[in-house]
Amino acid sequence: MPDGLIGPSWSPDGRYLLYLIGYSNGGCFTVNLFAVATRKSTELKGVCYLPRTTMPDWSPDGRYLVLSANGIVILNVAVALRYPQDVSGTGLTFGSDLTIDPVWQPLGR
Repeated sequence: MPDGLIGPSWSPDGRYLLYLIGYSNGGCFTVNLFAVATRKSTELKGVCYLPRTTMPDWSPDGRYLVLSANGIVILNVAVALRYPQDVSGTGLTFGSDLTIDPVWQPLGR
């Protein structure tokens, strides 16, 4: 890394493989989803994934991803796949000083 691949990480339902690709220009990794059934890979553009953090984390139901991207961001997977050219998600925190390794809390806790 840079110009490396990190992952993959299975979605909870086994439908997708999430992986990251790093590029030497810009210092960001891109988030990619590979649909197992169709063998189609989709790059989610617009999200600058910070390489100093851990992999994005799937929600228990597989509908969302939480990741570090100049703050903590939640992505709706269905929306991101529908509009992969301009993925922004919902920011929970803002600024690289607030970026940590977000994980989903297990249900019932």
